[in-house]
Order: sequence, then C-alpha cells, then structure tokens
Amino acid sequence: VGRKANRGSYVLYHLSGSTLTPALPSPGQSDAVIFADAVEFRYWDVPLDLTDSHDLMDASRLATAYALFYLSGDQLKVDYGPYPPGAAPAGGGTRNTSAAPSAVLAENVSVDPGSAPFSHSTVAGAGQGSVRLSVILTDPETDRTTRVMTTALMRNIWPR
Repeated sequence: VGRKANRGSYVLYHLSGSTLTPALPSPGQSDAVIFADAVEFRYWDVPLDLTDSHDLMDASRLATAYALFYLSGDQLKVDYGPYPPGAAPAGGGTRNTSAAPSAVLAENVSVDPGSAPFSHSTVAGAGQGSVRLSVILTDPETDRTTRVMTTALMRNIWPR
C-alpha cells in the first residue's frame, strides 16, 4: 500500500479514542522526527488502462483510496476506504468508519516506552515520503519477543 501511496498526501496521526489529530513538528522545529500512533496512506486503487499509453492515470486526483494503519491496544490494525473522504476530515477529527473494513494484521504488539509505532522525518515542516514502523511482537506462550522494523518509501507525487 505504501508503494502505491501519494508522497504528498499521507498523514501521520495521534489517536485518542476515535479522534485523529495530525502529528506535526513542534513550533519552531521544522526539521524533526515525528512519532505517531497511526498513518493514513492515500493511494490509487484503480487498474491502469494499459491499452492507452497517454491515459494511464487521472493525474488531477491525489488518490482513490486510503489505508489507515494504527495500534489499537495490542493489535496492529488497518482500515480501508475510499478517498475522498479518507480516514479523517482535513486537519483531523473523528475517525471515518463508514465503509471502512478493518483487518487485524498482528496481535500482541507493543512499542518501546515513550515511543509510537510509526514515524517519519520532516524537513522544513514537510514529510519526506518515508514512513517507518517499529513494533515489538510478543509470543503469548513463551514471552519471547521479536522487534519488527520496516519502512515504506513513497515515490508518487501527483498532481504536480
């Protein structure tokens, strides 16, 4: 999903109950690493017209779908839905749950104390199109843990 996402329109959020608040750098600190509880990838979920090399994608649209990845208790989940409207209104608000099927990706998930599962770097206040995931999975039978770290680099920037 991250590879199909639009680098210019993904959003990291702080999640409190059902309210999503954009995770932004502190005032006066435009170059920063931002940690968040959720990330919304906005992406194109339509087949390309391979018969017409000049009409592959409607470049005037930011995306056609969204995927909201978030940690809920000890479960890593994802919601899918159409874009617009996306996971939350512009600027944050109540999480959109209409027509958003959810899936549990992993259970027994935690993060380091004082941290969050998602992060990205900002330069001049703008995200750089690379979202990181860092979580700890715990086997409930043996208490053995495994750290999972990955990143999704988004290369699409539409419209320009």
